[in-house]
Amino acid sequence: MENIKVFIRVKPSNSKNPKLFNVIKGDDNLSTLLNNKTGESFTFDHVIKTSSTNKEIFEELFKPNIHHVLNGINMTIFAYGQTSTGKTYTMQGELPDNAGIIPLTLKEIFEQIKKDKDIIDSQIGISFIEIYNESINDLLDNSKVNLDLRETANKEVIVNNLTEIKIKNHEQAFNLLMKGNESKIVASTKLNEKSSRSHCIFRLNIEITKNVKKNCFWRRRNRKSIIKKPFKFNRFSR
Repeated sequence: MENIKVFIRVKPSNSKNPKLFNVIKGDDNLSTLLNNKTGESFTFDHVIKTSSTNKEIFEELFKPNIHHVLNGINMTIFAYGQTSTGKTYTMQGELPDNAGIIPLTLKEIFEQIKKDKDIIDSQIGISFIEIYNESINDLLDNSKVNLDLRETANKEVIVNNLTEIKIKNHEQAFNLLMKGNESKIVASTKLNEKSSRSHCIFRLNIEITKNVKKNCFWRRRNRKSIIKKPFKFNRFSR
């Protein structure tokens, strides 16, 4: 069963970016964003306050779901937006004082594993890919470019020959994130000096073994993907 929720984060207003939207909270726990200029309205599961920090966003929206990941539920955090809207700032943050969703998630996963006394073994693998001009590149191994997709016997679509590195703590995971970021394709735009030109997927492959009863073991495998996808603006469509 799939459960998809959509959250929106709006940049704080300033002289160059005047306040264009008002937020209206509904009785159904949904939030409506009202465009003050056009009168259009858009409804989301949650509209994040412009004053919210990355940590506050993580604590409210993402941390409560991490235990589901450790119990075998696949989870994806998907960032989507136009160039210079704050995707990298939200997902990666500015270390060390304002970490983004990815490093906060990595740290929380290892903390919850450490606290759960029923977990007797855990294995976490990291992979990091970039999709650019319909080509899949391995950001953890620069020699692996234009990789192929393959369907397994159980109908799972995977990237063939993709690097997966086992990690033991969140520091190792964050180092791999930094290594991959250095290999991404970037270019200068009017809005951003170093703008990512590709779609990137940072994936954790988690395998947990729990002692649920005496001499009875439970093992689950799942994947957590964190995606940052630039918005591509087409001037011929609205």
